[in-house]
Amino acid sequence: MGLFCTECGQRKESADALFCTHCGHRFPSGTTVFQPTLAPLASDPLRSPAASLRRPGKRTLLLGGAGLALLFALGAGVAYYMRPPAATPEAYTEAINHHLASHREQAQDKVCLSNFPYATNPVFTNASDTATNHWLDLLVKAGLYRQPDTLTEGFWTKLRYTQTDKGHTVLKEGRLCLAKGLKVERIESVLPPETIAGALVGKAVFSTTLDAPADWVTEEMRRELPGEGHLTGQTLLLTVQDGAWQVMDAAQLQRSQMAQAPSPEAGTSGLRGWWQRLTGPTEPDDDAIWTALMPHVHGLSREALQFRKGSCERQAEGRFRCVIHLGDREERISLMREGESWVLQDE
Repeated sequence: MGLFCTECGQRKESADALFCTHCGHRFPSGTTVFQPTLAPLASDPLRSPAASLRRPGKRTLLLGGAGLALLFALGAGVAYYMRPPAATPEAYTEAINHHLASHREQAQDKVCLSNFPYATNPVFTNASDTATNHWLDLLVKAGLYRQPDTLTEGFWTKLRYTQTDKGHTVLKEGRLCLAKGLKVERIESVLPPETIAGALVGKAVFSTTLDAPADWVTEEMRRELPGEGHLTGQTLLLTVQDGAWQVMDAAQLQRSQMAQAPSPEAGTSGLRGWWQRLTGPTEPDDDAIWTALMPHVHGLSREALQFRKGSCERQAEGRFRCVIHLGDREERISLMREGESWVLQDE
C-alpha cells in the first residue's frame, strides 16, 4: 500500500489507515502512490557486468598461468641451447676429423711416400740391389708395377719395372700415397677450456691413423711412413663457433696469442701461463732446421745438399722428430727448442 494520499498528497498517519485524515479520501486497497523504487540488486554479483570487470574468471586465470609456463619453458630452452658445448673427447674427435678432412693437403707428407723416384717410369735397378727390388716387388703384388724385365749389358744385369695405370693414379706430385689422409685414432688428453679474448679455447692432444687406406696397402708399406702411419702427441687448439667445437684457424690463433702475449714481468701463472702451456712451441720451420744442421754439414750449402723439410712429429714438450730430404736421401732427425733456437739432438 502507498505511503501518501493520492488525492491531496498528505502523508498517511499509519500504514493501516483506511481514510486520509486531511481530506477524508478513502484509500483504495493495494494503491501505491509516490512510492520511490530502487532497481533491485543482482542476486549473483559474479553475473553482473561491473562485477565481471572487477573479478577475473577461472578461464582467464587458467590462460594466464599457461602463458607464463610457456614463457618459462621457452626461456629455459633458449638457455639450454645457448650454453657452451661440453669439452668431451667425442666432441673434440668430431671437430678434429672435420678439420683433417678439410685440409688433406697438410697430411700428404704423412700418408705419401717419397722413398723412391716414383715419377720416373720405367725405372731400372741393379739385380743385386735386393732392398730396392724387394720394395718394388711389393708394389708389383699390389698391382702398381708390372713384373720386371731382365736386361743384360756386359757384366751387368738390370731389372726394368714399368708402372701400371693403377700405379700412376695413386701418385701425387711424384709421391706414392697410401691413404686419402689422416683421422683421429684416439684423444690422449683434454685440457679444460678457458676464456681468452672473449673466446672459449680448449686443447686436445691426440694420435692419428690412416684415413681410408688403399686396399693394397700392407703393414710392410706402412712401416715406411712416419710413425708407421700412427702419429702420437699431436696438438690442436679448439674454440666454440656456431654452437660446436671447431679447430681454431690462423686468424683466431693470432687474436688469442695477441691477447695472451706475456709482458717481460709476466710469470707462468694465470691465463698467460695457461696459454703458454696450451700452445707450447710450434714445430720448427725449414730455416730453423737448416740453422740447426749447419754445424754438422761441413760448410756445404743448402742448395748443394738439396735440403728440404718433410714432416715433423712432436715427441715431448719442446722436442720434435722431423723428416728431412737431402737430394734423393731421406733422413730423420730430432730437434730440441733451446731459448729462441733449435738444436740437433742425438737419436
